[in-house]
Order: sequence, then C-alpha cells, then structure tokens
Amino acid sequence: MEVLLLKDVPGIGSAGQMKKVSDGYARNFLLPRKLAVVATEGADASAITAVTLLAGVDAILTAAPNQSASTLLSPWSLNTSGGEGEAAQQ
Repeated sequence: MEVLLLKDVPGIGSAGQMKKVSDGYARNFLLPRKLAVVATEGADASAITAVTLLAGVDAILTAAPNQSASTLLSPWSLNTSGGEGEAAQQ
C-alpha cells in the first residue's frame, strides 16, 4: 500500500514523503496512529500542502509554548461575519 507520511516515522521516512509499505503495517500501525494517510492520485498535492502547513503550525506552537494557539495563529484567523473564506482584517 502506498501512503503519505503525516509525521516522521523512524526507519520509514519523513513527513510529506510517499512510501510503499505493507498493507498490514499501514492498517495496523500507521493509519490508526494518524502517522500516514492512504495515497491517492487526486489527494497527493493537497495532502502534501496540508502536511507542510501542519509542520509550520507545529513549529510555531513549539517555539512559543507559553502562548495560546489563538494568539500565535491570529494573523491567519478567518472572519466568519463577512463572506465565506475572507481573511480577517486586523
């Protein structure tokens, strides 16, 4: 089975890499622990983008452990009172 790694997995690869692993390893270890997702042709690009985004958020939260996530991520918050998908004006 081909999977896209969401996190670094020792002995397998780094987050964002596509790897071929046994079906049992994927089903019983990687997928339940949310370390990987099943790779599909249409989802590859969007999944890689999501992994990159999550890695950036994780780095921000790790660098400033005493601040709340909402404070650190406020520049990227969405304005729900305006149109759908509009960025918040700050």
